[in-house]
Amino acid sequence: MTTVPSISPEDLELVITRGVSEIISRDEFIRLLQSGKKLRLKMGFDPSRPDIHLGHVVGLRKLRALQELGHQVILIVGDWTAQIGDP
Repeated sequence: MTTVPSISPEDLELVITRGVSEIISRDEFIRLLQSGKKLRLKMGFDPSRPDIHLGHVVGLRKLRALQELGHQVILIVGDWTAQIGDP
């Protein structure tokens, strides 16, 4: 069995938080859902990449379920990166 390379806590935090605006725990998410407030949930795509695939359906279906509960869903398409390419 192969082992996972060691990573410092600081580098691990960078890996987890890169490209993410906020990370909340499961308990916090449930609390937000039960608060009665309308949540705004976002999912972004880069159309210049060929890797939009069936696996994205999992997140989209979850967003749809939350939308049916009355929350706002926003799909973000990176049109600027589509024009200039993702750096």
